[in-house]
Amino acid sequence: MHGVRLWAAGSVTICMLFSEPTLPPQKPSGRQSRGYRYRRVFRQRALEIFNDRYSYFLTFQQWARNFDANRALVVERFGEFNYRRFRLYLWGAAYEFLSRSLDCYRMIIAYPKELPERTS
Repeated sequence: MHGVRLWAAGSVTICMLFSEPTLPPQKPSGRQSRGYRYRRVFRQRALEIFNDRYSYFLTFQQWARNFDANRALVVERFGEFNYRRFRLYLWGAAYEFLSRSLDCYRMIIAYPKELPERTS
């Protein structure tokens, strides 16, 4: 287990990544078991991992530009406060992706054709 970084995963992640037969019967508790039990029964393998950070920057930038272009309509419908709040969110997210403070990864996960026999 040396060199393996444990990571916390929410229940949505667990439900999406783990099929029912491989889930442990109960949610692990305590710091030592955090992530370990899931990793032990996690039979899927990551085939490819993509960093979509720059694509997300471009997407948020375009959304922010479209939002700014429709300022009058948004202010009329939702008010100046909500316009400014959402504009800050869009441009802030674009900046965070551009400055590499925020990342977004896409993974392709599959079951291996044959599982190796467990030695321990």
